[in-house]
Amino acid sequence: MKDKEINSIRKMIEYIDKSLTYTNGYTYEMFENDTKTQDATIFNISQICELVKNISNETRKQYDNIEWRMISGLRNRIIHDYVGII
Repeated sequence: MKDKEINSIRKMIEYIDKSLTYTNGYTYEMFENDTKTQDATIFNISQICELVKNISNETRKQYDNIEWRMISGLRNRIIHDYVGII
């Protein structure tokens, strides 16, 4: 694994941790009514999705239990249809 790939995975983990911290203890209704938390969480998820581009095909094959295409598709949905994702 190259340094860029390792750094991307580390960054993804940071974004996941942040999102979990922001939403810890939230119900869907709480999240739905808190636009600040929505914005922060959606930003973090979009960053994770963007970083997937740095994951090699070799690594993707090694971790084929991860839905890499779904993650990439989510990025496109967030970027192109931000209003419709909540």
